[in-house]
Amino acid sequence: MGGTKAQKDASRAARVRWKLKGHEVAEEKHLTQNEVIMTMSKFMHMPKSELMSFLQDPKRTVNEILIGSILAKAIQEGDYSRAEFLYNRILGKVPDRVQVTGSINYELVSTLDDFTKKRIASDNR
Repeated sequence: MGGTKAQKDASRAARVRWKLKGHEVAEEKHLTQNEVIMTMSKFMHMPKSELMSFLQDPKRTVNEILIGSILAKAIQEGDYSRAEFLYNRILGKVPDRVQVTGSINYELVSTLDDFTKKRIASDNR
């Protein structure tokens, strides 16, 4: 906990400089989402060989390297879960549940157990 007052003040100023206010966080989040979307879109339209050489350029941003590396590994290893991760970040995850609205024809759900039928009926009240 040592250090001079000037060192402590400089350290505090550095920490404060990186803190963002609520609206700034929202703006930064939106900017990051757009950057991910644009980068992913750019890479999805590149031939594989172009993507690989693109990633070798030392002037690429961390964002480009990160997204490009995930795609490159997905391509090389045939790992769809990596691509799915990126698509979910861009497009949003597809909901796992289906919400039924309106009335239900119970003849169509006759194979459901009693518990499920009761739950459906109570949800539609």
